[in-house]
Amino acid sequence: MKIVNIIAECAKQQVELSVNGNDLEVSFDQYPSEELIANLREKKADILAFIQAQQNSTRTEVEAITPVSREGKLPLSFTQQRLWLANKVEGGSVHYNMPARLKLTGTLDFAALEQAFTTIVSRHESLRTRFLEDEQGEPYQQIQQDYQFNVRYTDLSHLEGVELDARRNDIAQCEAQQCFDLTSDLMLRVQVLKVQADSHEVLVTMHHIASDGWSLGILVDEFSKLYSAFSQGLDNPLAPLDIQYVDYAQWQRNWLKGDMLEEKLSYWSEQLANLPAVHSLPLDYPRPAKQNFTGRTYQSHIDAETTQALNALCKAKGATLYMGLNAIFSVLLARYSNERDIVIGCPIANREQAEIAPLIGFFINTLVLRSNLAGEPSFNELLERTKQMMLDSYSHQQVPFEKIVEKLVPTRSLSFSPLFQIVLALHNNEQHELSLPGVTLSNVEQGGDIAKYDLLLNVSESEQGLTLGWEYSTALFREDTIATMAQHFSNLLQMMLTQPDTSAFALPMLSEPEVALMQNQWNATEVEYDKSLCVHQLFEQQAALNPVQKAVEFNNESLTYQQLNGKANRLANLLIESGVEPGSKVGIYLERSTEMLIAVLATMKAGAAYVPLEPSYPCNRIEAILEDAEIEVALLNSALMESFPMSGVDVLTLDNAATDESWMSEYSDENICVDEVETNAQSLAYILYTSGSTGRPKGVMVPHQGVVNYLTHAQAHYLNDTLIGSVVSSPLAFDATLTTLLTPLMVGKVVRILPAGEGELDSLTAQLADESAWLFKITPAHLDALSQMLPKAGSKTAQHHIVVGGEQLTQSLLAQFRLQLLPNTTFTNEYGPTETVVGCSTYTVTPQSEEQQDSSGAIPIGKPICNTRLYVLSADMQAQPINSVGELYIAGDGVTLGYLNRDEQTQQSFITHPQLGEQKLYRTGDLVRWRGDGELVFVGRADHQVKVRGFRIELGEIEHALRAIDGVRDALVIANTQEGDTKLVAYVVPTEFPGEGEAQSTAKAALAGDYLNKVRQELPSYMVPSNCVVLANMPLTENGKVDRKALPDPDGNALLTAQYVAPSNDVERLLCQKWQTLLQVDRVGVTDNFFDLGGHSLTATRLITQVNQELGLSLSLQLIFDMQTVSEMAAHIEFLQVQQAMTAKQSEVTNQATPEEVEW
Repeated sequence: MKIVNIIAECAKQQVELSVNGNDLEVSFDQYPSEELIANLREKKADILAFIQAQQNSTRTEVEAITPVSREGKLPLSFTQQRLWLANKVEGGSVHYNMPARLKLTGTLDFAALEQAFTTIVSRHESLRTRFLEDEQGEPYQQIQQDYQFNVRYTDLSHLEGVELDARRNDIAQCEAQQCFDLTSDLMLRVQVLKVQADSHEVLVTMHHIASDGWSLGILVDEFSKLYSAFSQGLDNPLAPLDIQYVDYAQWQRNWLKGDMLEEKLSYWSEQLANLPAVHSLPLDYPRPAKQNFTGRTYQSHIDAETTQALNALCKAKGATLYMGLNAIFSVLLARYSNERDIVIGCPIANREQAEIAPLIGFFINTLVLRSNLAGEPSFNELLERTKQMMLDSYSHQQVPFEKIVEKLVPTRSLSFSPLFQIVLALHNNEQHELSLPGVTLSNVEQGGDIAKYDLLLNVSESEQGLTLGWEYSTALFREDTIATMAQHFSNLLQMMLTQPDTSAFALPMLSEPEVALMQNQWNATEVEYDKSLCVHQLFEQQAALNPVQKAVEFNNESLTYQQLNGKANRLANLLIESGVEPGSKVGIYLERSTEMLIAVLATMKAGAAYVPLEPSYPCNRIEAILEDAEIEVALLNSALMESFPMSGVDVLTLDNAATDESWMSEYSDENICVDEVETNAQSLAYILYTSGSTGRPKGVMVPHQGVVNYLTHAQAHYLNDTLIGSVVSSPLAFDATLTTLLTPLMVGKVVRILPAGEGELDSLTAQLADESAWLFKITPAHLDALSQMLPKAGSKTAQHHIVVGGEQLTQSLLAQFRLQLLPNTTFTNEYGPTETVVGCSTYTVTPQSEEQQDSSGAIPIGKPICNTRLYVLSADMQAQPINSVGELYIAGDGVTLGYLNRDEQTQQSFITHPQLGEQKLYRTGDLVRWRGDGELVFVGRADHQVKVRGFRIELGEIEHALRAIDGVRDALVIANTQEGDTKLVAYVVPTEFPGEGEAQSTAKAALAGDYLNKVRQELPSYMVPSNCVVLANMPLTENGKVDRKALPDPDGNALLTAQYVAPSNDVERLLCQKWQTLLQVDRVGVTDNFFDLGGHSLTATRLITQVNQELGLSLSLQLIFDMQTVSEMAAHIEFLQVQQAMTAKQSEVTNQATPEEVEW
């Protein structure tokens, strides 16, 4: 029984209820019925919350609701007005239909049934109300006195089995999907299906504007009483209604206005300040530009024992079951979304006055429940927080949701509901079977395909426990995602009941099989290799096996394995003679060349670690590295001597060409004994410097074992018998270079080194155009540049293997190569921070592969390489569910030794996890998510998370939409923050860049506007960049990554600001004048946003109505949501006017034609 019904029954039996602390006190003169006592005991916590909310309410005494005149235009209630506007925006929608399916078993008296429903329509004015619009666009309601109501009857008794079931389900579906015309229809439709002689189904459909869930209960109750009477020839047993819904609507309008309304709104303004605009749950599909309300329902169950335990815990804390469910649901959402500010909608009956309890009408209100989950709260703490928050909200429940929306002016979009998009509703199951004269009435469960919100969790309580109906939008979620979420809800509930004082974010949420799948099965990467060997020893083995095989090529000169090994040995002996010892650091200040490769091998042979010093680096960076690494010896040539900072470092110049037979001939070319230099697999192979957060570079210490492990993977997966060898085209300071520099030397293949300089892209293009097969390592930015240089008709037979790394690889870029340029080439997307040696996960696409589309537009970074384990964890170090974003932690043989001279940073980034044993984990700072197939998808940097106007935005999704536009080669989106205001800026590279001079500026501006307009059609408005900059190419760093610091300031393409832009034509002037009048503002510019200026749905309706009247158009209300500025709206109107003129001209020509011409 509902709480208000229990309260009403108490009044009827003269039972007084009061609250003393957390106790419910009951006073009476005559002992109440056993049923009432049982209900008071069962619903004690809910009754306490109800009474406390009433006591805490700031509401003053209100006048009773009295009948009003039916003359004139009767106002809509606030809830009706919202629904009327939504219906108008959507052009009529079935998702506000309220279908019910009843079963009548026994001998049906159809005349009594029809008379009963006819009486209900006559009794409740709300069911025979029309919703009209005056000349100003203002809605009003009109009660129909002259109407015709009929119950349709369909006989299906001649059908049987599957055919019968299919037919009646089709009819029920069609009935539920039939739109109401609010201007003319009755708000109730009834159809009876004869299934058998003694079995009928009654299909009842009401429109939500005239009804709610409570009303359906009233309708069934009244029908049962009326049918019982009429089937026995008795009169109507129902007492007349004192008031009708229109009386309530008028009362609400009179009461909720002025100071009274503002006083009540002040609570919500404070409670919902800076509310997240939209939830951050991970979606399976990109959010569409407009909601389609298509959905499904997934059901799960909580058993009776668990339900009783939850009820008991809530009761002990003076909380209701709903409060407990809300706390658990909030934690679930928080853990899925990595947010601690959770917003959930809560439907409430909103029938506080006794006189409206028996009315059929749209009374329901929705509370915006905002849960603060900051810190590490336990379930008990959260329950207390939730209880207090909900009691406060109940105390201010009289304010209609629509008024809160108007007050807060949230960002409006057709792609999601304002303020909240997730709802939790609790239903106490009522009696589902009623005995009537000759028949039994029961409900028929029916699944719907409508989702009013992104996610609605309907919880029904019964003796068997809790039934959870997860109604979800199929445009956003897959069923398996919702099923997993339901299981996690159940897991969390169980954990919170057993450990109510443990942090809710530290409790395991995933099932053991899920954890085993992600942490064990997907990380089963063990591969045997000799862990005692160093990198140079593997090379020496190949030199012994393939002494005369060509090892390296540079500038048309080459060395065999024997020659390369001998020269590396000679230089190693020179280094040892120069004082280099095991553990020393040797700087390599050389351009790409054979000497560079010799220097790398020689340094390792001497037992030292090499430190790349890129000649293109600024002098102060080189000095910082020399000082931090305490480099004792540096290798360079005379040509670079002038640019090298001489700061107490011994310099060895390598001037003669290494291909000269006499090169360093005075030193031994025999392999150096390992024992002599005392090196092992744990010794440092190299130190690579990366950018540091403090502005000073930090050195990553990489041991031989990590490099050998990576090379073990690379030689097994990147090289095959077809490939001749590799092409080296990147600097030594870029750790990705090791893939092509060293991998072929582990298996006896050749390394071809391309010289650095202006023509390196041309050289790389020529290599890619070569018919012979090579291994390449290229960044996506370089790949994009190469796409413009490769001959479109050539290279189609080359069977290269291109490993792409350093940045995110997109589907659009890969597709261009796979379909047009290099269709026979294999591509591998490799991910890996320097701290875990070059690469730790890969995803390979062969010419035969089916491309796996991902909603983000990014190619997955794949699965872990050999002897590597990947973990996706939350901020509380808990495993994240599949498809939920978390931070990537890496373990295994590739994890390096940390940062040189940075003990504190090393301890912060290299950690252990109590549930993952003693293995060392590297904390990447990268956000990723597991796909259901075990592939990992890169989302972005944790420190680059973007929030704009309260929306958490994945920039990759916007970039994907831009790249999908014809004529776009590449795109990048950044968040530009100026004076605390963050806006999105898109940088786009077209396939054909405009010419020069003033014409170029005009063309670039036109392209930018076109790109933004096209993106606006695909994405929600909050994801559309404020500005677009058209570039010839993306600026790149030395390593081939996009140089974000070099991106041009928007400048002349300046970011949209609040500066006034005057109207420039008649349509713009008309719109600006209309906006000023309706929004009551002094001045409107063409770039101003309608909703930012205080517009809402009702003012939008008035605007559209007035513009249509003045210009003779038929604009829809949806237009103002799609085009929210004067300039956008004016451009659309001008386009329509041109179309109108053309149509009129065509019509004129047609009218002047002869009959024969028209027929022809």
